[in-house]
Amino acid sequence: MGEKKQSLNTQLANAVAAVASAQDYLGRMCELTACARNRETDARNKVNEAQKHFDELVALVKKSAPRNTDWTRPVGVPIDA
Repeated sequence: MGEKKQSLNTQLANAVAAVASAQDYLGRMCELTACARNRETDARNKVNEAQKHFDELVALVKKSAPRNTDWTRPVGVPIDA
């Protein structure tokens, strides 16, 4: 036997429910995206803080290096300069 076709009212009700469900899903995904962006920003800030601390330590090593060593030369200056 053939399938009974749904009435127009039933089709409309199903379509409204599908749109509402899709909108709810989109809302949840937008919230997750915003949360992920915030976490990405936090992660970048941590990387920047760690890099800054590392750079400060390297600067201290260069300052405390004995004279006429490679550590005291600016980056890119040849040894024979």
